[in-house]
Amino acid sequence: MARILGVPASDVVGLDLREWRWMLALDNLTTGANSAIESVVTLGGRSFLLTHTALLESGQLTGALLKLTDALAIQRADTMVRSQRKPRGLTARYHFDHIVGSSPALQRTRAVAERCAQSMATVLITGESGTGKELFAQAIHNASLRCERPFVALNCASFPESLLESELFGYEDGSFTGARKGGKAGLFETAHTGTIFLDEIGDMPISLQTRLLRVLQEREVVRLGSQQPIPVDLRVMAATHCNLRERIQSGCFRADLYYRLNILRLAIPSLRERPQDISVLALKLLLSSMRRQGCNLPADQALGPLMNILQRYDWPGNVRELENLMERFAVFLSGCRSISNINYAAFLDETEELSETAASTPLMQLALETTDSFVRPHIEPPTHGAWSAGHDGNLADDDETVGENFRGMCCLTRP
Repeated sequence: MARILGVPASDVVGLDLREWRWMLALDNLTTGANSAIESVVTLGGRSFLLTHTALLESGQLTGALLKLTDALAIQRADTMVRSQRKPRGLTARYHFDHIVGSSPALQRTRAVAERCAQSMATVLITGESGTGKELFAQAIHNASLRCERPFVALNCASFPESLLESELFGYEDGSFTGARKGGKAGLFETAHTGTIFLDEIGDMPISLQTRLLRVLQEREVVRLGSQQPIPVDLRVMAATHCNLRERIQSGCFRADLYYRLNILRLAIPSLRERPQDISVLALKLLLSSMRRQGCNLPADQALGPLMNILQRYDWPGNVRELENLMERFAVFLSGCRSISNINYAAFLDETEELSETAASTPLMQLALETTDSFVRPHIEPPTHGAWSAGHDGNLADDDETVGENFRGMCCLTRP
């Protein structure tokens, strides 16, 4: 205790706690009102969990125990428990049922993806950012014979070159300064018998492309600091938003690696190539965001006056941008008591992305245009409760509500 308080023990032994540190006093316990009290206190510039516990004998209060626990130690223990309980990213959550949309472009892409799932060949997935490339990769894995095996995903653009190499290939004990004692298996070894998904493969450093090429050719990896090859049985799927042929011409990507990756090809359409899907995606995204915000307004009626603007917008960020915008709209709606209180003009003033599109669509005419021209889409309820690329929420119970609320799209209230 003296060390925590930062004073000599001789200065505090025998002192009344109420005189020394009032928050340490045991008055509440000695009255018998509580058998244990917890609070957070700051002592010596550090935070502690303070616990007062009554000591009872035959129901009689005979003393008290005061315990201080370092808050940082509690945080470390909490992090360890949560990390052990949380899946380590070795499973694929999404299935083909999660892919929502009825547009011809999306249906063609889904058909190609389902064929890819029947093969164990390498798949190269291309598409703009935010189109759902990893969603398709997970769906392919879950529909393949490796569905019960690990699915390991890595974004090649999120690591510096030195760290990316050790993450992919692993390392032996003492191979570099700071290496973990005993070494570490790389992600290729972790994905053994399963699938490894290399996102943003076009941004992988050229020096690592050579090592990746050997893995694809020989199906074996060599850890850093070792010369012993380790056989691996895995399927490789890679994704990029780049034009790899252009990067080959500029010397940023190896041609031989491209031809190793480009066995099965899956091109994900952008959101502007599938405008028929915007309405159903927007409504599902908005409904989920409104539930998180605790907003009980009917999502379909709230969204209806904006639908023409959403369908005319170019969506450079694709589904991810649509999700962000619906989250913003849900936060805006949380301050509205009813549909008639929604100030759409104010929301559009706050939404720079839609300002140019909104300028060509008079707001007062929008509700009437939507009522006349909006076609109620058919929603297939997803079996597993998700619906869109990059979305972490579970909407397993949303589909019935969405189907019921869509009838309100034909009787919108003017803002």
